[in-house]
Amino acid sequence: VDLRLSIAGRTFINSDGKLNMPSGEIFTGPVEESAEGWVRFTYPAIRGGREVEGVEMVFAQGKVVKATARKNEAYLLS
Repeated sequence: VDLRLSIAGRTFINSDGKLNMPSGEIFTGPVEESAEGWVRFTYPAIRGGREVEGVEMVFAQGKVVKATARKNEAYLLS
């Protein structure tokens, strides 16, 4: 993983235990256009019974510019 994200100007929300249990998380989201770099997932993603393995994604200016997978790459790209 070599992924850079900006959180400049973002609001942070404290999970105080009223909605999530156990609590203790702090939530925020990155600046949409800030994602730069790449990430590789070491566990499969499963949706609708389809398993996608070996996912790698490259980001530039907040967008995925390349995505590959060892298993079910066509489904990932659809």
